[in-house]
Amino acid sequence: MKPTRLMLALLLAFPSFSLLSAADYVDDFLMKLTGTWYLVSFQGGITGGTTYYHPACGDSVTVSRVPGTDSLQICEYKQSLRVSRETYAVCWSNVFNNWQLCYNGHQTLIEITPYSFTTYQTESVRKYTHTVEGLNPCNPAIEVAANTMKGRWYLTSMGAGPFEIRMTPVAGDSIILQRIEGTDSIHGDYYHNCLVSYTDSYRLVIDSSYSEHTDALMFVNQSAVNRMLVTVLDRKIILKTDSLPGHFMVFEPVDTFTMKRAPLITGVTGDTVCGSGEMTLMASSDPGEIRWYSDPQNDTNIATGKVFFPPELTVTTTYYVDATYNNCVTPERKPVKAVVIAVPEITNITGGARCGEGQVLLAAEANAGTIYWYADSTAADAMAEGPEFNTPGLTNTTVYFVGAVNEGCSSISRLPVTACISYSDTCSVNSVNQALEHVLQVYPDPTTGRFEINIEKINENPGMMSIYNTSGILVYQIRLAGQNHTIQADVTDFPGGIYFVILQGDSEVHTLKILKE
Repeated sequence: MKPTRLMLALLLAFPSFSLLSAADYVDDFLMKLTGTWYLVSFQGGITGGTTYYHPACGDSVTVSRVPGTDSLQICEYKQSLRVSRETYAVCWSNVFNNWQLCYNGHQTLIEITPYSFTTYQTESVRKYTHTVEGLNPCNPAIEVAANTMKGRWYLTSMGAGPFEIRMTPVAGDSIILQRIEGTDSIHGDYYHNCLVSYTDSYRLVIDSSYSEHTDALMFVNQSAVNRMLVTVLDRKIILKTDSLPGHFMVFEPVDTFTMKRAPLITGVTGDTVCGSGEMTLMASSDPGEIRWYSDPQNDTNIATGKVFFPPELTVTTTYYVDATYNNCVTPERKPVKAVVIAVPEITNITGGARCGEGQVLLAAEANAGTIYWYADSTAADAMAEGPEFNTPGLTNTTVYFVGAVNEGCSSISRLPVTACISYSDTCSVNSVNQALEHVLQVYPDPTTGRFEINIEKINENPGMMSIYNTSGILVYQIRLAGQNHTIQADVTDFPGGIYFVILQGDSEVHTLKILKE
């Protein structure tokens, strides 16, 4: 034995103890641990976060001394069924300079206070409590009290000693009590000005040692220090704290009072449009009226209701919503986005040509998004994507179509791009953006109906003229024969807009566009 160290340890750990023999100390140590305990907190690792528990009646840990030994038997119960049983010996620790429990060579440091004990192991810290001797958390009265206290209550009076102050509760100030499922504990949310200002949880226990009452119903918080005597009368809850004798609070469910709480925005739905157009924004609340704002700080709302139709937008815009209910407002505004996605446009196309059969390289440029290549103007599936397209092997001149997609928004039109196959000595292709006015002259442009194309400067007379609208649909086609220097066409019956004209010969293909007013 180590009498000097033991004496020091006893004085430090239990300064109110007299100097005991080693045997007496072990007896006292074991006696203090004997009984029924409830796990109230767990900490993983010495510096880990703490998890608080609210023990159910059937969940407990019993500690009993093994007769005739300096050992303890610890049994753990879940729902009143034993799930583990271990035996620990009392041993001296040179590391902690104190007595501990030992199991299979591992030491568990025990810290004992009057109402609780805490175990310290390598990977965990557990705190157990039974508050005071005579406490009974499984009394049937707790079941009745826990169910009776559920609901919303208002502070109607309070006092200290003989003084009592009657209070008129404010609608936005209240306390909501609810039972923690499967336990003998109560959770309280304290509201001030409709918002939760404080929360706490309390174990409901029966304490037979309380000075004022026998079998007193008590609130005990996590620290097991600040206990409150609870009296549940018909339509009233009276709380008294043993730390401040004479102080009391009375809560009542004031029936004539309109319940107020801060409304919540329960959901928002934005909208997306390509280019510009109408959008529908939505929000929901519980409860209250929804208000819409153009910025998060502006006090003046621009609309009310669950649905908001913003003006036609050309850029992405964020709106904000809150809700109001009985003069209570949501704590913060939630954003709702009206997203405008730019519609891509093919800004340049370059056809290709080759002499004899084979592949032809085509190219295009777009101001946004991804470029896709199609076999015709209405094909659902693209043949390829990217700024360049190497066609399959061709034996004849073929027209493909190119478009672009930007975040789900497609270009208004697919433009025709020609792959020219020539079996003569030369073959050339002009793009839309090339200076065609130096080769082909269109008059008038814009036109209201009839127009003509001067083909005097091209190398051969075209044999076919095709006209496509901006959707890539062929709207007019005619075979040409015997033209000298001009080609005439009439688009009087066509809707206004841009049209693409393709002139195709044996060795040349020309593409130009014209505006119909």
